[in-house]
Amino acid sequence: MDIEDDTTVFATLKSFKSFISLPDTSRNQGEPSPVQSDVLQKQYLQRLELLEAAEKVQSKTQLIQMDQEKRQMEISHKRARIELEKNATLSARDFEREVDRNQDLLGRIRRLEEREAESSQSLSEKAEANRALRRTLESLNRRVEERDGWLNTSNQVHL
Repeated sequence: MDIEDDTTVFATLKSFKSFISLPDTSRNQGEPSPVQSDVLQKQYLQRLELLEAAEKVQSKTQLIQMDQEKRQMEISHKRARIELEKNATLSARDFEREVDRNQDLLGRIRRLEEREAESSQSLSEKAEANRALRRTLESLNRRVEERDGWLNTSNQVHL
């Protein structure tokens, strides 16, 4: 409600109170004159019109305030929606990065598992080759010992 509207309402109320507090001259003098009656009726109707106008102003003011509140709520809602969309976009981007990172890590794990399997296979093959070489070496050592034994016996026979 504007200050002018408040002033109009207060002025109307003050005028109405002063009108009510006036002594009733019609009782003292008998019947009021038709001119007085017309003036009083016009004042009364004016005051009613002013009160109705004040009510309209107050209603319009409330309507304006409600409209402003509605606009503020709409703006607040838009801001919240924008913030939510921004957060959702950031979350989706972070999620995509995590998915990419996880896929990279899975690729690395697979490559490492393949290298581990190859290394394990190679190690098994080398261990088997070492065992075969050990057996061959043991066989050769036995042959050398047999020859040494045979040579020793033959040297002793010749001496």
